[in-house]
Amino acid sequence: MKFPVLAITLDLDDTLWPFAPIGARIDQVLYDWMREHSPATAAMYPVAAMRELRERSFHDNPQLHHDLSALRRLTLREALENSGADLALLEPAYEAFYAARNQVEFYPDALDALARIAAKVPVAALSNGNADLQRIGLAHHFSFQL
Repeated sequence: MKFPVLAITLDLDDTLWPFAPIGARIDQVLYDWMREHSPATAAMYPVAAMRELRERSFHDNPQLHHDLSALRRLTLREALENSGADLALLEPAYEAFYAARNQVEFYPDALDALARIAAKVPVAALSNGNADLQRIGLAHHFSFQL
C-alpha cells in the first residue's frame, strides 16, 4: 500500500537527543539547588532518595502519567513538606529543574534531519515530558506540540 506522508510526529527524548545525560544532570542540579536554598530538603533527599520519591510519586499517581511536569511538582512539594521547608520554594525549585531539563545535546545529525523533514511536511512533537521547544530553540521546526 502506498500513500503520501501528510505529517510526521516525533517524541523528542531519545529521538533528537539522548535523555540519560539530561536525567543525570537534572538530578544533580536539583540537589545542588536544594543544598543552597533548602539544606534540610537536600539532607533528607540526596539524589538517590529524591529519585526514589519521584518513582513512588509516578507509581502512586497513574492519572498524571501524561503530565510529567505535574508529577515533578508533586514530588518537589512532598520533599519540601516532609523536610519542613517553605512551600514558596516549590516553583523556584521547579524552575531550576526545568532550566536544566531543557539544556539538550542533539544527536549529530538530528538538527539537519529535522530541518529537512520540516521543510517537506508538518512536524508535531508528542510527549508527556517537559521539553520546551521555545527554550531549546526548535519551535520553528514544529507545527504543533502536545
